Amino acid sequence: MSHEDAIAIIGMSVRLPGADTVADYWRDAFHGTVHIRRFTAAELVAAGIPPEDAADPAFVAATAPLDDVTGFDAAAFEMSPREAAITDPQHRLFLEVCRHALEESGYSGADGRVALYGNTGYHLHPLQGYLRRRLDGRVFDDAFPYNAVNGLQVAFGNHTDFVATRAAFRLGLTGPVMTVQSGCSSGLVAVQAAGHALRAGEADLAVVATAAVHIPQIIGHRHVRGSIHSRSGVCRVFDAESDGMVTGNGAAAVVLKRLDRALADGDTVDAVILATAVNNDGDRKSAYPAPSVPGQVEAVTSALHAAGVSADRIGYVEAHGTGTFKGDPIEFDALTEAFRRHTDRIGYCALGSAKANIGHLDSGAALPSLIRAVGVVKNGLIPPLAGHTAPNPRLALDESPFYLPREVTPWPGPGPRLAGVTALAVGGTNAHLVLSSPPPRPPRRPSRLAPGPLVLSAADPAGLRATAEAWLRRLRRVPTPDPARTAMTAARGRRHHAHRLAITGRTVARWRDGLADYLAGRPGGYVCTDVTTPTTVDDPPATRYVDDGTTDWAAAESGRERLPGYPFRRSRHWIGPPPHETPETHDHDRGGHMPAPGVLTHIQEATAARLGHPVEAVAPSATFLSLGADSLSMVDLARSVEQRFGVRISMRELFEQGDTPAGLAALVADRLPEPTPTTAGHAVPDPQAAPAAPAAQPAPAPAQTPVPPPVPPAAPSSAAAPAHLPPTVPPPEASAPAWHAAPPYPVMPYQVPVADPGYEHRTVAALTGQIQQLITINQSLVNQVAHLTALLHARDGGAR
Repeated sequence: MSHEDAIAIIGMSVRLPGADTVADYWRDAFHGTVHIRRFTAAELVAAGIPPEDAADPAFVAATAPLDDVTGFDAAAFEMSPREAAITDPQHRLFLEVCRHALEESGYSGADGRVALYGNTGYHLHPLQGYLRRRLDGRVFDDAFPYNAVNGLQVAFGNHTDFVATRAAFRLGLTGPVMTVQSGCSSGLVAVQAAGHALRAGEADLAVVATAAVHIPQIIGHRHVRGSIHSRSGVCRVFDAESDGMVTGNGAAAVVLKRLDRALADGDTVDAVILATAVNNDGDRKSAYPAPSVPGQVEAVTSALHAAGVSADRIGYVEAHGTGTFKGDPIEFDALTEAFRRHTDRIGYCALGSAKANIGHLDSGAALPSLIRAVGVVKNGLIPPLAGHTAPNPRLALDESPFYLPREVTPWPGPGPRLAGVTALAVGGTNAHLVLSSPPPRPPRRPSRLAPGPLVLSAADPAGLRATAEAWLRRLRRVPTPDPARTAMTAARGRRHHAHRLAITGRTVARWRDGLADYLAGRPGGYVCTDVTTPTTVDDPPATRYVDDGTTDWAAAESGRERLPGYPFRRSRHWIGPPPHETPETHDHDRGGHMPAPGVLTHIQEATAARLGHPVEAVAPSATFLSLGADSLSMVDLARSVEQRFGVRISMRELFEQGDTPAGLAALVADRLPEPTPTTAGHAVPDPQAAPAAPAAQPAPAPAQTPVPPPVPPAAPSSAAAPAHLPPTVPPPEASAPAWHAAPPYPVMPYQVPVADPGYEHRTVAALTGQIQQLITINQSLVNQVAHLTALLHARDGGAR
């Protein structure tokens, strides 16, 4: 395929379980981190589930929840609190990821024709949405009475028909804008539509976005035999223990541009879409919701043909992979048949699925899969299939082109890295996409001076300060961004608000000094709408920007840099009862305490030390008993965890919910104290920046209004990390990375336990429980032997 037909991905954004950035999402993928969790009976009852259902063993309560679905920065999108409150969280997340993806591409304030294709919707939990569960019967009151106008406002903020067009209005997008809805394949179908618009010249840039959130977040279902929902509450894809899918929540967006234009404009290209194909099963299946091998085969082979690529060059396929025992083999058979039309090779192509990590995002499932595959081809690393135990016996794996990766591995061999991405849907709309690693970046001549000042803005003073802090952190890091492209990105690659700041000077060094002066509250080389003290700054472009937002000096294109996005300052906008959200938090949102993956790493290391395993053998989903632990070693492990993190884990919790490293880590994470926030909102990480040094873990702050901390000094560094790549992952050219040796987050070393006054009591309690279990088992065996003896006597007597 020529550059004229290929489509470049130049920006991405996610809000997914456990990850508010693409870097976090890829880190979790490469580590095999699972964010699906089961809820306790108490959590279910608090969320409105009837107690009898919550206590029923047939009631399966598991999903991959999203942190803070009630929060939204209404001011950033010029929404009133009322409008924000009556807007579905899916629509709000959709807006956020669209904006951040455009900012990462450097074109958030672009004047060209920007298209938008997107969707929202949740159908795997029917009628579990914001409109039905929160607004119905509560939204209208004396201040907001029901009438035709107010009714339309509620419709605009909740129906998927309007999600793309409302985002176009809020973000100023003037290209083709529409909702694309085909069920679970909607994201890839939208990517194909966007590609057509770009090739036809209908748009200069295209955003594809999706959001799927069920309300309430704490949810469950009564298991029905034959259902696609998991009985165990665990999503195991292509696995012998597969028993169904588990739902998830989240939002994602990508920014697309013709590859030839992206290279000419100096954009950062994350990956290249060589071709897409979409079809429908029609009536070639047994029932409407059933999958079809012929339809899936045609989608894959059509995409390969359009890309001009043989299947023997594909090294990774991000499968639809829902975790159903019968459905996964159908997709596997279709992929095998499609590949066998090109090659007889065996076991050379890895299979993966994001759903094993973050659950099934319903109509929003395809874009997280695409972004995961971008991480594979960009970074040259193949992630493990999370939670994998053994292959599904219905797979003819040994004779197929595929293998199921158990750990992160480097991409084998040189040359362009090629991957496939599949998305399937109830109703039969199949989509497949062929993805390539980015081409070598053409050399760019660095500039000495910028054409104008550095200009920043926000919707309120606190947001402006948070923006200035984020940009100063970036400008202090190595490599230093190009001054001309930095000024251009700030001026023309961002939307501008009423609170504005202009830093004088035309070099990065001058901007660092000006930002530091502004944040310290002292006079310096800056002009700001929020600073009333007289200034002696003589910089007409800076003054004009602060006065009226003019950036006419930035008319000449200078290219774009990857720079921090808008730091959303979310506050609660919600109607109805509290959503009873899960206590899961993220390090970049809540401050510096260790995130759940760091807790998990400590538990895996401590378990390995006690049981004599290598750390990599301690899988997050493996039970401690299956690893060879007994009740004593589990109690000892619990004591170590309690001392290390300052939490309490009961024996019942340890043996029921914390019987795996992942389960114990979730219990610990839920109990960690909430520290003082260290940042306001979210900022897209700079992909070319070298990693900052790990921050010290602060002690929990007392309950008081937090004071924003000073901007930390730059962390020393000597090399840049690839875009979105977790700091410890080597570039693709490096040989055999020791991934498990250096995780990209703080890891607490295993500590030898010290004296604990409660240790003997817990040990006796655990031994007592174990003895009682043995007595019960022994009694059961005695009863079975007696029953068998009676049967034998009866048989012998009958024979005589």
